[in-house]
Amino acid sequence: MQHLTEWLERIVATVILAGFLEMILPHNDLRGVARMVMGLLVILVLAQPLLKVFRLPTELALGIPEGTLKRSWSTAQVIAAGQRIRERVSADFQNEQRVHYEERMRWILGLTAEMELRKLTVQWDGMQIVKLTVEAKAVGFDPHNQTEVAKLTAKIKNSIQLVANINPTQIEVIWHG
Repeated sequence: MQHLTEWLERIVATVILAGFLEMILPHNDLRGVARMVMGLLVILVLAQPLLKVFRLPTELALGIPEGTLKRSWSTAQVIAAGQRIRERVSADFQNEQRVHYEERMRWILGLTAEMELRKLTVQWDGMQIVKLTVEAKAVGFDPHNQTEVAKLTAKIKNSIQLVANINPTQIEVIWHG
């Protein structure tokens, strides 16, 4: 009987939380995605008894194993757990954004016919690019001709500057013969 009441409490709390979050969401394109995620969360809470029957993991990926959030927790403990979750989600988001940024830069550099990208190294400080190093092989021109190298280097820096919105002095281009 205790399991049933705990399950019902989780359902009610989840539905109330979902309703509250829906009320504070702005009216934009992400509203539909957020509603879908909240709906999936409600379905997960509803399906927990079935997951236990089939011995599937019922721990959410939020970092709080089922049953660890006790009523005896102080406000400070709940806030600390929430901050750990936020930090983990924020770090995951930053990593995804960095990978996306680097993929965009590789794609832009791939459009430059006069070079073959060998290596792209990005040094980050949080979400800011500190330094970007492009190692490239010259294709179709003499890498010893300083005029051609300077023109292509400027073209590469301008392309990256448009995509990454960074100062060209933070971009280094290394040519390999």
